[in-house]
Amino acid sequence: MENMTETSDIFGGDEAGKEAADRVDFIVNSVMLPIVLVVGISGDVLNIIVLWKSDKLRGTSYTYLRWMSITDLAVLIVKSVQVTFTRFPVESRPLSTVRFYAHGYLLLINSFVCMSSLLVAVVSIERYLSICHPLRFQFLHTKKTARIAIGAIVIVSVIIHIPHTFDRYVAKHVSQTTNATYYTREWNQSVRNIVIYAYVWPVVQQFFYSFLPIVCLLCLNPPIILAHRRSLAQRRRMQAKQTNDAARHAREQRRMLVMLLCVSVVFLVCMTPQAILAILISSVSVSAINTLAFFMFRQIANLLEKINFAANFYAYSLASGAFRTSFREVLPCCFRWRVQPESLSDRTPTGG
Repeated sequence: MENMTETSDIFGGDEAGKEAADRVDFIVNSVMLPIVLVVGISGDVLNIIVLWKSDKLRGTSYTYLRWMSITDLAVLIVKSVQVTFTRFPVESRPLSTVRFYAHGYLLLINSFVCMSSLLVAVVSIERYLSICHPLRFQFLHTKKTARIAIGAIVIVSVIIHIPHTFDRYVAKHVSQTTNATYYTREWNQSVRNIVIYAYVWPVVQQFFYSFLPIVCLLCLNPPIILAHRRSLAQRRRMQAKQTNDAARHAREQRRMLVMLLCVSVVFLVCMTPQAILAILISSVSVSAINTLAFFMFRQIANLLEKINFAANFYAYSLASGAFRTSFREVLPCCFRWRVQPESLSDRTPTGG
């Protein structure tokens, strides 16, 4: 979950702790994060193109994956805007930009994060129903159902994060050196002191962000894999009688299972630290939170969260042969550097 906590807010007058935290902040947010953003935005753009254009990657489940790629790209773009914004001195930031950063930034990025996480959960549920109960829930495996589910996810994600528009306000300041007016965003303490905002709302956020998707992945993936293996064994026994449609359906199920496993592994590795972080923030003392070790863990957890939105294209490319084939078919220009056999024969000296 995105936050805007600064080192000065945590360490106060502890100069040694603040200096060490600034080094950690520089390594994570000024060196590693820009690399993740550039690589991730490039990968998500390619992901959207391949998933949208490929004839092999069709079906209801791919509809969810396409929109998950869009939300992942949106998270990285909004984060890139925020990173660019923070590079400007406080005194030179336009009022309109400060207003967006105070009222709109957290609403926008956390809504997109929530959408992506809920899409992971929905993909797992859809695969579970499709593989483990194919006949009972066949009426749900339609693109119309997918569109309704995606629309509901968007509405729920935005509603959950509306309080972000109130938790900061724009403060006006006058520079003591230049006498110029500038603006900053400050915490709205009257909102932060509300019981629902302080104790109930964070739990609701984390439930949709990480707990629900993680539970879905851990509970549904094992029966999905077991059911798929049983199905493969049954098809091998009936190989001689298998029709072309049945073989095509089997290949489609196998492709989708690989994609789901890629999403699951990336999500669990990158988002579990965020869930742990949320539990620690709500359970440990303030003195434990205001330590360098906790600050480092928070920075690493936030970086891993961004990696989750950047890694799916590369995970698909490494693990799925069908995705690589689709990538080559959709974007053949990326493979023109490969020397064709005919060109080698053309260059062979004929002698004489």
